[in-house]
Amino acid sequence: MAKHADPTLELAPPAGETVETTTVSIDSDDNDADDTNCTAPGHTSRWQWLRRSRTSAAAATGVALIVVLGALAAWQGGNSLQQSRADEHNHQLVAAATNAAVNLTTISAAEPERDIDRILDSSTGPFHDDFQARSEPFIEAVKQAQSTSTGTVTAAGIESQSGDQTQVLVAVSVTTTLPGAPKSDPRSWRMRITVKEVDHAAKVSNVQFVV
Repeated sequence: MAKHADPTLELAPPAGETVETTTVSIDSDDNDADDTNCTAPGHTSRWQWLRRSRTSAAAATGVALIVVLGALAAWQGGNSLQQSRADEHNHQLVAAATNAAVNLTTISAAEPERDIDRILDSSTGPFHDDFQARSEPFIEAVKQAQSTSTGTVTAAGIESQSGDQTQVLVAVSVTTTLPGAPKSDPRSWRMRITVKEVDHAAKVSNVQFVV
């Protein structure tokens, strides 16, 4: 069986000469691998340095990513909260308009004063003042006719907003009954109701009938 060559080569001097013996150690691995076995004080192999650098870079990237994701989540959470509050506020404005539409179209001959007071309580500005001025003749007309009308909102939505005022389009189905008269079919009305915020309350400031 062939013997493996000794990786240590001794360079012998020629006959009759005396020289210092030099021993050369030949390592089959890449010389760069010696860096990992170096024990000199303060010495760090470049492979160790690279590994540490990559670990530090990965850690820094991870921290930065966490910070960015956290900031993004906070921003989205803030936007979501603001949107939720805006949606709730708009819902309240539409509710005020639909209630006003029902109040305006639901009048009973039995207690018209109560119905008129309900309209006045939910209104403000010139509309309130004008309706109040016309309320007495209106009440007398309802009592004489003994009419009863009932309104039902079929659709409603915000048309526009400006400052503290919001215009809401409301579709209403109104049924009116008269003593001794045959039952009539419901009539459809569309109203543009302006809602104004007064002392943190939504009140009607104007009403227009839309053809």
